[in-house]
Amino acid sequence: TSAMAHLSLSTPEERRLHAIAFHEWVTVRTASNMPPVSGSRMGIPDGPGLGIDVVPDLLGAPFFEVGS
Repeated sequence: TSAMAHLSLSTPEERRLHAIAFHEWVTVRTASNMPPVSGSRMGIPDGPGLGIDVVPDLLGAPFFEVGS
């Protein structure tokens, strides 16, 4: 959701079609500092990068790893 929020806000308004705050639909939070939602508007987190803080313990084991 955070990446989608950043992409949407970097797209000219006349070219935007749709954006959804998917993080509002789930019950398990795998990150904190998610995009703020107020009414029908979504902002972007203010942290570095995408602005979220991933909770690694909730992600589980990786499905696939590359490297040695």
